[in-house]
Amino acid sequence: MIRYYINGKDIEQYGVYVVGQRGMLTPLKSKERESVSLSNAHGRIYDTTKTYYEERVITLELAFLHDGLSGMEVLQALRAAFSGITRIERREGWSSLFFDILWDSYANESFWDWNAGTINIVLKEPNPVKRVYKVVGNYSFTTADKSEGTQDLLLISRGDGTYVEVRAGTHTHTYTDGYTSHIVLISGNVENVTISTSHILLYTILQ
Repeated sequence: MIRYYINGKDIEQYGVYVVGQRGMLTPLKSKERESVSLSNAHGRIYDTTKTYYEERVITLELAFLHDGLSGMEVLQALRAAFSGITRIERREGWSSLFFDILWDSYANESFWDWNAGTINIVLKEPNPVKRVYKVVGNYSFTTADKSEGTQDLLLISRGDGTYVEVRAGTHTHTYTDGYTSHIVLISGNVENVTISTSHILLYTILQ
């Protein structure tokens, strides 16, 4: 069974359940490459030095549980849960995927029939290229540029609702939320950076 969680809370507690999704498991879309068309050359010349990727767009098809609330009341409560960056977990058996997302829109917002059985919501993951770690206790990560140059800026999503942007160095954080373990997302141009840590690397998304 596949279950979905918003900041650790089962989405069904908001009066909906997920009957389908798009975008969570698909490869990222490449950004348009810079190019130039020269009058004295055939075709176009493209920048082929490196591929960069667009944000991830996720669509969730939600069905109402009809627990006495109207569709409008359910969606208002659900929308309120997406305040700024929100952590979504997709859990299937013992395996989970994690996304730090922003609410974008209702995919069918012009169809305000609150007795309808389902509605689609659109979410966006601004930083989809990432390494995902399980941290027990407090964390410590050391990062450095692979080519020994200036390290690209990385974003560490600490798993307690706080975030920090870092360059090369050792980065630590002491948790005060009472939980013994956290899921930490390190995003950015992680393919250019060496990350040293004793924490468990769960998975990496590079494309």
